[in-house]
Amino acid sequence: MVITEDGLLEKLNTEQKTHIYRIIQEAMTNAAKHANPREINVVVREEVSSNFIYFFITDDGCGFEQQSFSPKKLEKSTKLGLKGMESRALLLKGNLSISSDEETGTHVKLSVPV
Repeated sequence: MVITEDGLLEKLNTEQKTHIYRIIQEAMTNAAKHANPREINVVVREEVSSNFIYFFITDDGCGFEQQSFSPKKLEKSTKLGLKGMESRALLLKGNLSISSDEETGTHVKLSVPV
């Protein structure tokens, strides 16, 4: 990946970068710990026209029950990792979505306005 000086990633401050790093770290740790994946991928895409950066974290593991992640259930959840990811996304004024199933693994998408 090549990042130019005028790229959107360069516009992020240290605090924003830390939150993004921790979200990606948690997604990867969860996959490695619970999903038994063969592969975990992280893709970063900048959409300069809309000033958004998208982070996609995907794995080919066993997934989890989709209904276990929803905003209402997350509020009552004891799963601190998922709560932390959502809290960090909110601090970034971003959006976090997670989808998962047994056949395709887990897909985490973080969109962050810059």
